[in-house]
Amino acid sequence: MSVKRKIAVIGAGWSGLSAAVNLAGKADVTVFEAGKTAGGRARALAADNAGFSFLDNGQHIMMYAYRGVRHLMDKIGADYRHDCVRLPLQWHLADGLQFHTASLPAPLHLLWGVLGAKNVRWSDKAALLKQMRNLRIWHGEDVPVGKWLRSQQCPQKLLAGFWRPLVLGALNTPIEDASLRVLRAVLQDGVWADKRAADYLLPKTDLNTLLVEPAIRFLRQHGARLYFERRVGRLALLPGGRVAVNGEPFDAVVAAVAPYHISALMPSETPEDIQTAFEGIRYHAITTIYLRYAETVRLPSVMTGLAEGTVQWFFQRGCLGASDREVAAVISVSEHVGRLSAEEWNTACRCGFAPHLSRNRHPDCGKSHYGKTGNCCLLCKQTAARLPVAAAKRHLSCRRLPASALSRHLGGRSAERFGGCGIGIVRTWQFGVLNRLL
Repeated sequence: MSVKRKIAVIGAGWSGLSAAVNLAGKADVTVFEAGKTAGGRARALAADNAGFSFLDNGQHIMMYAYRGVRHLMDKIGADYRHDCVRLPLQWHLADGLQFHTASLPAPLHLLWGVLGAKNVRWSDKAALLKQMRNLRIWHGEDVPVGKWLRSQQCPQKLLAGFWRPLVLGALNTPIEDASLRVLRAVLQDGVWADKRAADYLLPKTDLNTLLVEPAIRFLRQHGARLYFERRVGRLALLPGGRVAVNGEPFDAVVAAVAPYHISALMPSETPEDIQTAFEGIRYHAITTIYLRYAETVRLPSVMTGLAEGTVQWFFQRGCLGASDREVAAVISVSEHVGRLSAEEWNTACRCGFAPHLSRNRHPDCGKSHYGKTGNCCLLCKQTAARLPVAAAKRHLSCRRLPASALSRHLGGRSAERFGGCGIGIVRTWQFGVLNRLL
């Protein structure tokens, strides 16, 4: 009878949980997590929800192209088919480009969607399709996305209404810094390869319920040991190729931690060039603002974006398992805006989205909402110096504000009729590097 290898997994974010789940049953697995709970950058907040339906440490979306994530959920018994809203690829900017892909094989689904796009001239549609074709066949030395688009003579309307929001949303990196090779890989795997791959999977429950708790149950059922609030010190190499984790010997170690934590874990014998390699990885902040109102609020689409302003995307939480009175606002690369107060974030959201609405049916979830969007008030961006590699992901505590509203015209009502407004702020740090989709 063979003896199972003893393996330590350091970090219980989604990467660490995935590694542990796939090793469970094949090895003697021990998981070390420095935090109080598992989930890493994609978990429910442990703090009081302050009256919100549920709060995650940021608004997250998945795509059907995430084959590894879907396989993980199937293995641990998580039901993403029930707990996520699946929508075909769509692009809805309240102040710009809008299109929905068609039920056709790739890439015809995208071609049909762009040809039928609203709020854009035919010349710009042709330019966008040409740029997509050129990117699909592109090969060569990697360059920033912004530089490549200039070589393509990209119109300003497409830059502001498609490419910049796309790069910020997919890579969380300014367009002048983002890798063209990485963007092409993401689009190849997530949009161009298969029509189904481009579908959105939007969680309609908190992320602990969606994946973290089922993963923990699976690991415990398969005999894994899990230690929370257990920070790991520098690893030590032992004779025979084994590794000591906090003094305990293991046959192998999986370090599923952020790059800025790696150097503190590496054994003292690690060559200097390897220890310092991670210091060049840049990352940027994402801030999510959770807003709650006294009355029902409806957006034109479950995901409604802005080409201009501080907030890039608003999410209608009423279509995602939360209250019809809740909205999530997402700001990528938010360190360029600065660390604002709750009232300042609320003002940014209010000024960023001011629709003039009329009543009709919500196109995504079928619920009634208050129709078309009109002009948007713009908020000038506050420029801040890029932050150096720094601390791990963090969140600001949720706070409630006095009476206010997302918009003086949201839902066709004045701000005064909304009564009190709750606001929660979450800021996380994400890497400016994205590997190919699992």
